[in-house]
Amino acid sequence: MESYIEVTWFHEILTVFFSTLLAFYISYKPKAIWKLLFYSIIIVTYTTCVYLPLAWIGSLFIELFAYIYVFSFAKKTWLIMIANRFLLSLTCYIFYGGSFHLGMYFVEDTCIPYLYWIVIIIALIFCMHKWKYGLVQSDFLYPIKIQSDYEVIELLAYLDSGNLLLLHGKPIYFLKEKYASYFQKQCIEYLVIKQVMNKRCIACYQSKVKIEDGNWIDAYVSFSKHLDLPFSCDALLNMNMMIQE
Repeated sequence: MESYIEVTWFHEILTVFFSTLLAFYISYKPKAIWKLLFYSIIIVTYTTCVYLPLAWIGSLFIELFAYIYVFSFAKKTWLIMIANRFLLSLTCYIFYGGSFHLGMYFVEDTCIPYLYWIVIIIALIFCMHKWKYGLVQSDFLYPIKIQSDYEVIELLAYLDSGNLLLLHGKPIYFLKEKYASYFQKQCIEYLVIKQVMNKRCIACYQSKVKIEDGNWIDAYVSFSKHLDLPFSCDALLNMNMMIQE
């Protein structure tokens, strides 16, 4: 089988870059685009140009370097990237033929995968557009500690600039209902919230919260069954907590 190196190089740059970007996107781990592109160019250039008997050692070294400095030891993200690459390469092999070298798919010169390239470029544009939105959202993420009846809970929280609710002058934040059992011993207080068409009553529990490395804040927590937050966050912070902090 014959293959044009420049065609394979372009093909694999698209595949590796898209697989890596998608892996970080799925894992909700924002990473600079240039780092992902740099990794893609290095690994693809090496595997398409080096054919020595022990070339696999250099390939493993590049992957190890990327695992440390690009993926920052994020094993799940790295495994997702490898799985993406394998599935995309296998798909190309099934539909277009070709061969493999050092884990990279080589395009057969008799069947150029133009349709695959178009689909991947469209998917890349979509992912990069959503990536920018994700990076903006990530600016509102905060690690927090919550003092419950039994232990200190460490969670990832999302700041809602529209949440300004107060009860007795203390901010109210929201947790997913699965954490309600941690606050069973606390006294319940109720707050009536006026909405556009009606009123809603929420149950609140006394709580102490620490945002990042700040001081403990006296607050109230309320639980919600339908708390759908970005980046798999479990808590929705109150803007007043940032002012107190």
